[in-house]
Amino acid sequence: MLPALVGYAFTTVLNKYAMGHGTLHSAAIGYMYIQSAIAVCVLGPYVMWKERQLGSKAVFWRQKTMVVASLWMALTWFSHMVFKNYAMAFTPNPSYQAALNLTAPVFIAIFYFFRQHKEEADVASGFGVVACAIILALLTVH
Repeated sequence: MLPALVGYAFTTVLNKYAMGHGTLHSAAIGYMYIQSAIAVCVLGPYVMWKERQLGSKAVFWRQKTMVVASLWMALTWFSHMVFKNYAMAFTPNPSYQAALNLTAPVFIAIFYFFRQHKEEADVASGFGVVACAIILALLTVH
């Protein structure tokens, strides 16, 4: 969990720093490409390593439905990053946007509640991360 937390904190601080060193629109859209390129460089080798480990079981990556799903995911990622970068540019403290972004497990839990889906993962830990992010953001208010 530590590498993910360090990476998330690093990209949040770098994002706020980038938003302050450029015009609003070029920084918000330009940083999205930089962060996406970094994500491809980090996740690409991992996915290739995992595919080699799975061997013949990894064929599902090459199906047409997976390509379509990947394109939709890329479009969603780009849209999310642009809106997140605008939010980062307009908030005085990057922890506000990060705390709001980390409420995703709450919305997933609400969705699962209405779908009557039984989550088998450790939900309490997800809510703990959300609570800690919100508490840290509130502690920075002057």
